[in-house]
Amino acid sequence: MLKLTKREIFKLNKNLKIDQLINDIADGFNKSFQDGIAKTSTDINGKKFKVTNNPTPLLDKGKMKNTYVKKRATRSKKSAEISMNIRDRKIPSIAHNQGLKPQIKREWFGVGKVQKKIGSKLARLHIKKALK
Repeated sequence: MLKLTKREIFKLNKNLKIDQLINDIADGFNKSFQDGIAKTSTDINGKKFKVTNNPTPLLDKGKMKNTYVKKRATRSKKSAEISMNIRDRKIPSIAHNQGLKPQIKREWFGVGKVQKKIGSKLARLHIKKALK
């Protein structure tokens, strides 16, 4: 656990820009979803997807990797939202993510071990920068 002095707490409150941190984390999560599908074929926990003989909507025409940051954090609104570009892909993607029949479970969207590492790393970087 990190122990901060009163001076460091004051500096952190003054310099830490939470909206920028949230937006950087959203960008990192979004990139990890895209890379997991398109480049490494891994889920949100860093495990390889199970091989299946069934056609999969995850890679069908490469559309599932088209995620984007839909809403960004601002000074007054401290949240961001990641979404998919293709409306007709939401149902198949949910089926894959949750393992609904006939699809096998492939958790490609959400907060897993990979995203937790990304979020922690970015938070540490922003805190170090704010304390300088």
